[in-house]
Amino acid sequence: MKKYGLILSVAVLLAGCRQYKKMPAGNLVYIQIGDSITFGSRNNGGNTPGDCAVQALATPTTYIKMGWPAESAEQFNLYRREQLLDSLASIPAGHRIVLGIAYGANDLPRQPPARVLANILRVARWAHDTAGVQQVLIIPVMNRKDKWGFTRTADGSTLYRFNEARLWVNRQLHARTQNLKGIRVGNEADSPKMYAESYPEDTVRCADQVHPWDQGARELGEGTIAHGIAGFGGIRLKESGVK
Repeated sequence: MKKYGLILSVAVLLAGCRQYKKMPAGNLVYIQIGDSITFGSRNNGGNTPGDCAVQALATPTTYIKMGWPAESAEQFNLYRREQLLDSLASIPAGHRIVLGIAYGANDLPRQPPARVLANILRVARWAHDTAGVQQVLIIPVMNRKDKWGFTRTADGSTLYRFNEARLWVNRQLHARTQNLKGIRVGNEADSPKMYAESYPEDTVRCADQVHPWDQGARELGEGTIAHGIAGFGGIRLKESGVK
């Protein structure tokens, strides 16, 4: 039994080595954590927003996708940190790492905006201060056609429509990160149609009033995400990237 356990351990180790041998020396590594939009629930393979973002970069980039359907920032804080730490530990030394954080779409139907804001910032600060990621990009919260239609404050006295709540969260994210070293927020203006109030009804870009089709994923990836990554400096965009 011990013999087979040793063989299995070696096989797993070698599989991991093969995975990261493909990573060019000194390469940029972009990791995106998030929900089903990061996961690519309505996208064909290789067409998630993160895939499209790294394809828009002229700087050679390896993409590591860590998205979970129905995930929230609070769930990441409770259950997913070790998975991110494992991925970070697997990246050879000498690589530049940018972490993208894409949460909020599942948080807002369940929690008041102030708590959602705090949870997203908590992920970002933990990633930078504790996990050692030097550059953290927060991707603004996208609108959705929400089946609940509102969130409540802690005492249940105030109702927020989803779009109003996410606009407030995004404004606060921009304001709260201005003086945070190594943490920035992507610009919604780089993907204007993906952040429009009409996005959930836009059948060219939105599949089901929440998730983007490939077209929407491309616009989000090449726009807000790719420009957000490049905003850290020293990372070039291809000329064909969406602006």
